[in-house]
Amino acid sequence: MPRGIYGRRSNLDRFLDNTIVSITGCLEWTACKNDRGYGIFWMNNENMRANRASWEIFHGAIPPGKLVLHLCDNTGCVSPACLWLGDIQDNSDDKLYKGRQAKGENQGLSRMTEEKVIEARDLYEKGYKIRALARKFGISQSPMQQILRRTTWKHI
Repeated sequence: MPRGIYGRRSNLDRFLDNTIVSITGCLEWTACKNDRGYGIFWMNNENMRANRASWEIFHGAIPPGKLVLHLCDNTGCVSPACLWLGDIQDNSDDKLYKGRQAKGENQGLSRMTEEKVIEARDLYEKGYKIRALARKFGISQSPMQQILRRTTWKHI
């Protein structure tokens, strides 16, 4: 492998040594990953996410406040073609657009299930009061009102 100044390998060479092209066409990170599946790469005297390192290697510096986002939604992908720059709002919009937003009982703290929501709405239509429903299902009145008004659990 070619060596840079002082006999060290370039960031690009070290980076590419830790990748393979997957069947989907993504450039998959094969080295160390964090608990969320993002690759970790040592560059510029720090451990950084491999997707951010990829952006810097292939496109240049990441502007302050910008995130490196994935078109392919594959956290292990470091392909420059799959990456784009955005801010926190772009990331949220992308998550909603692609249906990755946790909703319903998939939210970590949800006490309700789809079946319970349907039952609560049925009971409300039969005349049950919000306070009684909240008590029955073990939640406070405010979230019960949101369920009944369909401001939450809209997908049911």
